[in-house]
Amino acid sequence: MPAGVAMSAFVPPLFCGLGIPELSGHAARFMNAVGRSPFDPKFDPALLVDRLRGRLNPPPETGTGPAQTAHSLLVRGVKDFDLHIPENKSPREQRLLIMLGLAHYLLHYPMLLRLAREKGIDGSGVVMGVPLDGARGAAAVEARVWALAALCPEVSFEAAYQEFIPQILQGQLTADDALGKLANAMNLTPDSIRFRMRTLDLSPYTDLKTQSSRPPLVPGGVVAPASA
Repeated sequence: MPAGVAMSAFVPPLFCGLGIPELSGHAARFMNAVGRSPFDPKFDPALLVDRLRGRLNPPPETGTGPAQTAHSLLVRGVKDFDLHIPENKSPREQRLLIMLGLAHYLLHYPMLLRLAREKGIDGSGVVMGVPLDGARGAAAVEARVWALAALCPEVSFEAAYQEFIPQILQGQLTADDALGKLANAMNLTPDSIRFRMRTLDLSPYTDLKTQSSRPPLVPGGVVAPASA
């Protein structure tokens, strides 16, 4: 925790109200700008942390507050942030957690600075603390949509998914088997693949041309958190 900053000074991320298309477009533009297109399952998001002048560290052993939780982001200013990711997480989990932190930094910290300016507050005093331990709340869901859109572009994801459709329809693969294979192909966890499928309105039981029922939405048009 920065010296002289009370816990009450840590501000949670503000929900920015973007829908799935807008979040996906933002992620695509960012990845193109940093030269990370087309899709690359071997891409290491830690490179983006360095490029944005952030720091990637394990969680501090002592202390309290957002920066001291198991997986968290602490933003002190533009190009001044810390991502705390436990070293005991799998490479796939670490990959996603890093992208979730970057999503909050890119989507939600500018919202706080804008609000501070509107209220006549010095933006340099706004410190944002964000736990990254699940899709809880609208801002967390926005970050998850953005992160998975960046790691799994729609065209690449649907192309990988399409390969398994005949095997699913012929009973050669169960839906869970297909999810596992997709997770391996995209270098992500099965839960992340399930979430990405929901944002793209896909079902492991149907052909891509068959529209599944829309998932529940939260205000702004993003997918509501899964129960898992």
